Amino acid sequence: MYEQGRNESFHDLPVSEPLGMAVHESQSLFYERMISQSSEFCEWIWPKLQNTFPNIPADATADMYYRALNRVQPSLIRVEADEVTYPLHVVLRFEIECGLFDGSIAVEELPRVWNEKIQEYLGIEVPTDREGVLQDVHWSDGMQ
Repeated sequence: MYEQGRNESFHDLPVSEPLGMAVHESQSLFYERMISQSSEFCEWIWPKLQNTFPNIPADATADMYYRALNRVQPSLIRVEADEVTYPLHVVLRFEIECGLFDGSIAVEELPRVWNEKIQEYLGIEVPTDREGVLQDVHWSDGMQ
């Protein structure tokens, strides 16, 4: 939605370019978390979901949908994390990045450090680097 809000008449000008990953991420979090997982949004969209998906059980409610969307359960993947554990994913990345910048963590140590921190903060084991240290395109693409 952030990308869709850019003015098409300025398409080829810098004013229409995304402002950077920080703004991009904050806007996606705002829309994906703050709006689309709110009880008000669930109430609003529930009738539309029922019309679009006729196999939804008749006794299901908007409140049940809201509770399913906002279930607290640690996840390996940041963008799939719940509201309670999501900040721990951010803390993990911040601490690792600080270690990379101050030299206390070598690049070769990233998978081990990542796995240890996920275990410590979320209590789950990382089965592969793809679901661990390599899950963030921001790092592998060299983005900010």
